[in-house]
Amino acid sequence: MLPAVRHVIEEAIGTIYPSMIVCSCNVLSDQDVRTAYQAEARPKSTGQVYGCLGCSAQCGRCARTIRKIMDEALGNGITTLIGGGTGPAEGSKA
Repeated sequence: MLPAVRHVIEEAIGTIYPSMIVCSCNVLSDQDVRTAYQAEARPKSTGQVYGCLGCSAQCGRCARTIRKIMDEALGNGITTLIGGGTGPAEGSKA
């Protein structure tokens, strides 16, 4: 996990929960994707997620998984997906 991303997660929820690597080329976890999606300028594409995390797509096999994580975050509220918070993210339909 990128140190800057880890710091954001630790500040938000106080602890790091187990994560799953979704992009082996860039070694990105599901939590990395959720944190990028939590940015003020929320990425609208998988390419923008990579950009938020300081990398770019390599083989592309992870694009569907990243899109699924983005869709789940939009539908459920990002704070509930990273293991903390008081409920759905403001503005979500959850």
